[in-house]
Amino acid sequence: MTRKLFHTIFLVVMGVYLMLNGFYFLSKPAGGGDESLFLSDLALINDQGWISAIEKGISVPYMLVSYPLTFVVDSVWALRLANLLLLAALVLYCYHNLKLTSLRFHAILLFVCCTIGYFMVGLNDGLFAVCSIIFFAETYKLITQRSYTSIAWWGVALLLLIFTRKLWIVFIPGIAFSVFMMWRYASVNARTSIAPLVLLALLVALNVPSLLAEKGISYDQKQPPETTQATWAQRQYLAQLQVNEGTLANFNHPTWEATDAYLEKHGNNALPASLFSALTYDPIFTIKEFFKDLAYILTYSIRSVGLLLLTVIGFGIVRIWKEKAITKHQYIPILVGLMLSVFALIIISFVELRWLTSLFVMTVIGFWKLSETKQLPNLVVLGNYAILMLLAAYGSYSYFNKIEW
Repeated sequence: MTRKLFHTIFLVVMGVYLMLNGFYFLSKPAGGGDESLFLSDLALINDQGWISAIEKGISVPYMLVSYPLTFVVDSVWALRLANLLLLAALVLYCYHNLKLTSLRFHAILLFVCCTIGYFMVGLNDGLFAVCSIIFFAETYKLITQRSYTSIAWWGVALLLLIFTRKLWIVFIPGIAFSVFMMWRYASVNARTSIAPLVLLALLVALNVPSLLAEKGISYDQKQPPETTQATWAQRQYLAQLQVNEGTLANFNHPTWEATDAYLEKHGNNALPASLFSALTYDPIFTIKEFFKDLAYILTYSIRSVGLLLLTVIGFGIVRIWKEKAITKHQYIPILVGLMLSVFALIIISFVELRWLTSLFVMTVIGFWKLSETKQLPNLVVLGNYAILMLLAAYGSYSYFNKIEW
């Protein structure tokens, strides 16, 4: 089989997968899971206005993208359409800004984004992922360019991801590493920081109702019932304890009532109250869960990115070993390895792969750069394509059987 024919088959298989994947997710009933939270946020804006909604707690950037669409379509489709437009914007960014013009690259990019699925449901994960991808991709572009370059995209993306989801706190190590690499390698034109500074002033102004209410930045509030005493961290920690005991199925949480009952029986200090206090609550338990979660991430990521993750990280380790130095060219494998370790360490219960979308996309970018510059053996490149094609073929078969024709 010629290389051209192989690539054509690859694109056809990916195209079929993307169509079936899109049809399946877009035909799902409205308001499932966390989508109902954002539907209620739109309803709150309509009923009580923006000031009350921000004071209560909403994802301001995501609502600003979604709300205008409610004048054209109903609320659930406004949320979903917003994410589809964000996905299209990501494709355009990679095409124009990163100069990644190959159909094969975009097929892999869409495969990764659509496999996780939330770009086709009404969640703010899509905006958070796009902003974090652009931030990390801009960092990579800035540190590998030698001339003075613009910081506008970099700064805007960073601000939007901070103001979109509280999850950005977990990404602080990756952000700090990116800033360090920028300081070490990038040459930035300071005048291009005007756009980020204007955006910062605007976002702070929009968050004034929440700031005046002493709630900090406005985020969507996935709150437990008002009568509940337990925190999310305590519920998650108890979930992992019960999974390990065999009294709870994996990837599940105990009810809020069960968590409160546990605390009432064993005392308020029987479970750590915050995400970070959980790290030191039982160090041996934390270490065990770290290796378990890391193994889970590396294993289950294969469904989303095939062996690209292992290929990029493995190549990065080999290069660092040979060169006995960390350079700008190892930014992507170090970033991905660092953040996967952070998630495995901090999240005591199961890690949701949707949180890792930006890292998976950076892996795709890293793999593409390595393959196009002939740094990877041809067999490794073709092997990765073949695995992705098999995953897409199996996924197509699975979605075909799930769709109610």
